[in-house]
Amino acid sequence: MNASPASAASTTPASVGSTMNAQAARSSGSCIKTSQGSCFSTEGSTPTVRVFGDDNTPSASTVRPVKLRLVNGLNGIPGTATLTLNNVVVGAGADPGQASAYTLVAASAGLARLEARVGTVQVFFAPTATLEAGRVYTLFLLGDAAQAPNTGILVPDR
Repeated sequence: MNASPASAASTTPASVGSTMNAQAARSSGSCIKTSQGSCFSTEGSTPTVRVFGDDNTPSASTVRPVKLRLVNGLNGIPGTATLTLNNVVVGAGADPGQASAYTLVAASAGLARLEARVGTVQVFFAPTATLEAGRVYTLFLLGDAAQAPNTGILVPDR
């Protein structure tokens, strides 16, 4: 998910949580990775990139050794995104252009049921996800909501 920025303006360092102009990220779902954390663009009259701080340190818990969060980069659907793992909310309150907090969860070998919704609309579904102990994952919801439920990608950050 790395993209080469096309302009110097898109590579200028920004503080965590800030936005910067990203003319190079016009297409829906583009991602420009910076040394300061995860980022993505949202479609609009002036595309922007929002930089989120990453905490890629593994969980110290032996019961819940996986860290998981949700980033909502969807276009065309207002509302807060929610992530559930085995029908339990683990990532709530991800408004458009925002990320949920990391949640510690149990590891799973191909048996985790991950689902993301915005209101009643299912935007991502993976009934047999693997979550490895000691890993940090981000579920990115990207692109046009009309493509639901295929708008997400689960990325192991660590």
